[in-house]
Amino acid sequence: MAIFTKKFCCKNSRIFNKKLMMLSKNKINFRNEVIHKGKNSGKEQALNYGQTVLDVIRPLLSNFKNNFSESVSEAVFNHLRGCIKDSDDGVTILSINTIISITENSKKGH
Repeated sequence: MAIFTKKFCCKNSRIFNKKLMMLSKNKINFRNEVIHKGKNSGKEQALNYGQTVLDVIRPLLSNFKNNFSESVSEAVFNHLRGCIKDSDDGVTILSINTIISITENSKKGH
């Protein structure tokens, strides 16, 4: 299983003129064994996998925020507006940064 579709990879490479970093076959096999076969991984192995995933996602997210900031802001606004619209009891929207955040550009390892 690939993180990104072939079409997405091709478009991304054409727009940013560089190849996407992808997970290695070993990382993909590890994920599949945990998810589909119930393998119990050790703490270090799980943390290493998680860091590798972050190392793939963060540069991509950063590229989009730096090159398409207006579109990213519009997408976030539309998502929040949809959350409020779908609520019956007047939702208040709060924002906190998470390990992967559209509003923060963090390079800290976790």
